[in-house]
Amino acid sequence: MMRLTINRSMDPKNMFAIWRVPAPFKPITRKSVGHRMGGGKGAIDHYVTPVKAGRLVVEMGGRCEFEEVQGFLDQVAHKLPFAAKA
Repeated sequence: MMRLTINRSMDPKNMFAIWRVPAPFKPITRKSVGHRMGGGKGAIDHYVTPVKAGRLVVEMGGRCEFEEVQGFLDQVAHKLPFAAKA
């Protein structure tokens, strides 16, 4: 969602984006629905990337001013499930 919004909005001839988030590495486990408690840890459901507060997620560069990219970076920040700013 983030990558798609930024790549659609930026001009690839004049701008570039550096993604500062590593690939998902933390497994999230879950037991099946209706399963009784106990029986050990559930199977891996999906992987996530933990992001600490104050960390850069994406960096924009190239021949662009902040005012040019602020609009779509604000849109991306609003869509995220945590407080973020452009």
